Amino acid sequence: MGINESFMGMNQFDQQAGTGSYSNTAANVQTQIRILTGSTMLTRVTERVNLEMTPITSTPQDIYSKVRLRLGVISQEPVEIMKQAVREAAMSTRANGVGASRLLQISCESSSPEVATAFANALASEFVSLNSQSRSANALRTTQWLEGQLEEAKSRIEQSEAKLQEFVQKEGLAAILDQQALADSKVRQLQGDLSAMQVERIAKQSRWELAKSSSIESLPELLDDGRMKELRGKLTELRRERAQLTATLTPSHYKVQRIDAQITEIDQTLQKEKANLVQRIQNEYEAALRREKMTSASYHSQSQILAGQAGKSAQYGLMKRDVEMARQTYNTLLQQTNQANVVAALPTNNIRVIEQASVNGVPIRPKPSRDIPMGSVLGLATAVGVVFLLEQLKAKKLAKVFTVPGHMFHALRVPELGAIPTLGPAAIPRPARRFSFGSAKSALEAPVEEPKELVAWSQRSSLSADSFRYTLTSLLGGETPPQLVIVTSPGPGEGKTTFATNLAAAAAATGRRTLIVDGDVRRARLHKLFDTPLYPGLTELLTADKLTGDGVESQHIRQTSVPGMYLLPAGSLQAGESPAEILFSPRLAALLAALKQEFDLILVDTAPALYFPDSRLLGKLSDGVILVIRSGVTQRDTAQSVAQRFLIDRVPVLGTVLNDWSPGADTAYGYGSSYTADMQ
Repeated sequence: MGINESFMGMNQFDQQAGTGSYSNTAANVQTQIRILTGSTMLTRVTERVNLEMTPITSTPQDIYSKVRLRLGVISQEPVEIMKQAVREAAMSTRANGVGASRLLQISCESSSPEVATAFANALASEFVSLNSQSRSANALRTTQWLEGQLEEAKSRIEQSEAKLQEFVQKEGLAAILDQQALADSKVRQLQGDLSAMQVERIAKQSRWELAKSSSIESLPELLDDGRMKELRGKLTELRRERAQLTATLTPSHYKVQRIDAQITEIDQTLQKEKANLVQRIQNEYEAALRREKMTSASYHSQSQILAGQAGKSAQYGLMKRDVEMARQTYNTLLQQTNQANVVAALPTNNIRVIEQASVNGVPIRPKPSRDIPMGSVLGLATAVGVVFLLEQLKAKKLAKVFTVPGHMFHALRVPELGAIPTLGPAAIPRPARRFSFGSAKSALEAPVEEPKELVAWSQRSSLSADSFRYTLTSLLGGETPPQLVIVTSPGPGEGKTTFATNLAAAAAATGRRTLIVDGDVRRARLHKLFDTPLYPGLTELLTADKLTGDGVESQHIRQTSVPGMYLLPAGSLQAGESPAEILFSPRLAALLAALKQEFDLILVDTAPALYFPDSRLLGKLSDGVILVIRSGVTQRDTAQSVAQRFLIDRVPVLGTVLNDWSPGADTAYGYGSSYTADMQ
């Protein structure tokens, strides 16, 4: 490319010749590559190869082709095999520049080496042919256009020469040039005279304006005039003499009167001379103005004459230039047409094929020795990445909730009292409560499922019971153990009631007189657990007029099945009563004080702290609050919000308990089970 691109005038019809468009710049190389790999070119080559090549049969050379052939993935028809191979070659066609040279390298891939070779050679051939056709078409169009322009240029020459001859004959060329020179000389002379007259008129006009607007005594002509100087001198002398006479004589004296007459006469003479001077200045100005106007009128008249003659002269020059330009254009077009005719007859092409493509008998891909290990490594890496991503998503999800001990202290900044593993009901022998109507004897004792709310009592040798005793130890291990404790949770379903009952059972087992109060008036359930009436209970004590004696009426507090453990149920609400309003009762403080006189430890099970104010109201009258957190359920933000509210209320949070915790096999849970078995 780019060699002899202007040879024999090829740049007259080739749109790119002579412009540097064939140089080995990045833009030009990319342009040729885009033409080679464009859809139009590839479609033409595909059609050509399908028409020229004979259908071939391809024998599988590698393991992949053999497997696909045996599985029936590829067709065995020669025509279909060839079409597929041609499509593969078209889709994989690439063109690249070779270093800093003007060479382009074409490559394509196909399942058939013969098709790949034929496609690459056909693409190069089509590219060369397309370039030749483009040049021939451009040469033909250029020649036709030049011939048309040549005829138009010849016609314009004839028309311009005819107009010029007609104008010269009509106006006379010599007369036009002589008259123009004479008129130009007159105009120049009048222009100089007019300039001089304008200067003179301006000077006289300034003198006249000065004489009109200022005192006449200040005029230079008056000051420099000899006659005026003489008169002014006499006038001055007479006035001096009069002054001397009036010093000794009266104004009526004849000498004084004679001098006054002389002064008057001289003064009148001066005034006449001044008036004559002003009139003379005015006359000179008016005369100069008239001369200027007359000269200006003559100048404009002569200029019009010159303009008329100049128009004719300019028209003559313009027509003469038109004739010369038309002749020059005609000669240039004639020369270009002759060159184009010669070049069009000579076949030229600036693109040629340096090296034909040859059949490559060695497949370039796939390579089993390379692809199988690489695929295995990539598959393994992908699997590891997917597992890692899933673990990260799981960890991100778990980071929003509490799952293991230790996290609550860092998030809430309160002590962790303990962790309660997941509880389940256990079957233990209990006396049967029902009798058989068909027998005189009572029914045999049958195993009854003890609820998980009392596993600390029913399964005293289990890890679950130990976890509650561990929590109790953390709660009561200080110098001043709390006596009145509020048990709550951020939300519902987090196990606060189960924790409260088991913690009370564990405390009662230590010999402490323990009371559990059902403070969740909205959803009371402790009376069902211990199979006692709902009322009278807490609400009846708070709405009563007074407490009996110094203590609490025995009918409100029930003995449970656990020795040393007592229950104060929630009681019933009357129509229209609000639990929050009842807890605002001033009797609440007196009631709690009376209960503290009778029991060593009081646990109050209240409504969830995030939704109801019960735990906050009771917490202000208590020794502190235990916050129950359920593993995998309680949101970190929710627990932090509840702890913040207690902090604002100045209610001490004694600690948190992680409930429903599922320890792993490597934790102390396995140790606890084996230890218990050994003790049995």
